[in-house]
Amino acid sequence: AHDELCTEDAARFDDWRVLLDVRSAVNGALEAQRSQKLIGKSLDADVRLEASGATLDVLQRHSAQLATIFIVSTVEVRPLASAPADGTEHTVTVTRAAGRRCERCWIYVAAAAPARPLCARCVAVLATDHPTTKQ
Repeated sequence: AHDELCTEDAARFDDWRVLLDVRSAVNGALEAQRSQKLIGKSLDADVRLEASGATLDVLQRHSAQLATIFIVSTVEVRPLASAPADGTEHTVTVTRAAGRRCERCWIYVAAAAPARPLCARCVAVLATDHPTTKQ
């Protein structure tokens, strides 16, 4: 059991090493967009990551948490079409987030329900924290 725990811990550590490496690249791309005045806050951005090999595996395994880890509105992960000249296993593209901004968490979401000021996640959190009581 101890060996299994150590193996799991090592795998988590390796995943986080990759995630932090990619996060550093994302932060650099965000700063470049910020300096060009294309975005203000990081939540104003959508990120597209193209990756290969072990990096792609880690990103796909943690895809649901990437927007939170990188503090951006959305993250899309795709297989890398061609290897970058610098030998990295990933590329980062940052664009201005589309849609409307949630008034609670400030992420941008598709403008499917313009009358609702909150994203679906915030609506669910508030419903859980403050259920409507029936009398």
